[in-house]
Amino acid sequence: ALLQSEIVSGIADAPYRYRVLVPWLIQSLQDWTEMTHTQAILLYIFATTLALLVILHCATQRVWVPVLLAVLLPLAFRDHYYQPWSWLEAPLLALGVMLIRRGASLGILCSLTALYSLTRETAVFLAIAYFLYSGWQVWKQTALLVAIWGAIFAGLRLWLGTAEWVDPFAWRLQQNLQFDSLGDFLFKGGLLMTP
Repeated sequence: ALLQSEIVSGIADAPYRYRVLVPWLIQSLQDWTEMTHTQAILLYIFATTLALLVILHCATQRVWVPVLLAVLLPLAFRDHYYQPWSWLEAPLLALGVMLIRRGASLGILCSLTALYSLTRETAVFLAIAYFLYSGWQVWKQTALLVAIWGAIFAGLRLWLGTAEWVDPFAWRLQQNLQFDSLGDFLFKGGLLMTP
């Protein structure tokens, strides 16, 4: 509850200060329904997990993919404390890749990129997935997706101000570029991009 209130108040350390969508949603849910923080979080985790499983089933038409994910999902979050944006990040990325595969309009991808960018800075991976799947012929559309992400990335920092980083940026970048982190992204994205 403390991290959520710090994010909603705009005083959290970086990068959490800029991951605003989920804390705002959970706070709004609490305000509108009089739920406790724990009740709102549990409902949110249930809803986002269900959304991820449904999206994966629709994207792959393979029953084993969401079942395997449901079994392995607790392992993905074993080393993390309260970081609710991670629960929404997975369905947004899965939905984005599914929409890319199905030839969704640029307007839908732009809207999804904007929403995802309010969740976490890794929203840029959606533009990368679009480019990797579609090729050089969509470089202008990819540039637009990156520009939307960049505008929100910069806009949040201008609006909420700079903040001390919880972990040094160079250390976090090194951690994220290790085979496990990058491998996870490529494996999960690969499952959705296979015919």
